[in-house]
Amino acid sequence: MNVDGTFTLVFYQPLPTHLSSGDLIEGVVTGVPNSVTNQFTVVVTDSVFAGSASLLQGRVNLGDQIQITLSSPDPFTIIAKGLTFPTGSAFEHSTSVASILPGQTVAFPVLTFTAQSGVTPGTASSHDLVLRFTRFSAVMGTPALPVFSATTFPPFFGLATGQQFQTTSGRLSVDGASSLTSIPAGSTFSTTALYIGLPVAPQFAAQSVRAH
Repeated sequence: MNVDGTFTLVFYQPLPTHLSSGDLIEGVVTGVPNSVTNQFTVVVTDSVFAGSASLLQGRVNLGDQIQITLSSPDPFTIIAKGLTFPTGSAFEHSTSVASILPGQTVAFPVLTFTAQSGVTPGTASSHDLVLRFTRFSAVMGTPALPVFSATTFPPFFGLATGQQFQTTSGRLSVDGASSLTSIPAGSTFSTTALYIGLPVAPQFAAQSVRAH
């Protein structure tokens, strides 16, 4: 954001065509997917409505729980927005929900949809899945470049040990500190990052870091 209140566009990556023309849900995976039923559950963080005959409009809200069933899925993809990350993750090019991890943020086009009712999660089906950025807070470990470490992740990640974060020169945004390396170890920070997952390392690729 500029001092005059305007914004400068520094990077632009449109969604693939098959994700940009109809109903779309983005959400954080909240539990271990069921590889027997090919289902997993997300908490909705965003949605896009089809221009006509939308299944979602007026029926989905931020924070809704939706159980997704993947049917004959195409290979999964990662929307990296120019970030460097290790190749060979279990997620990229997979077609199995077993490759999806709690804490990952994913987006998918909606083929069928039933809205959440009370505490009963809604349901949806899809045949495509892409990895998006997850936003969360953690505790800084070693504030180094190009790779820094962190601990104390939100419980739903299921990560009990410290993790490393890859950064990309010219693509890391730092807020609340003069640089990433000036953020004290042991302090809380927030980040927007791709959670790539095992077996690669680092498992995270950070786009932004905000010191608290």
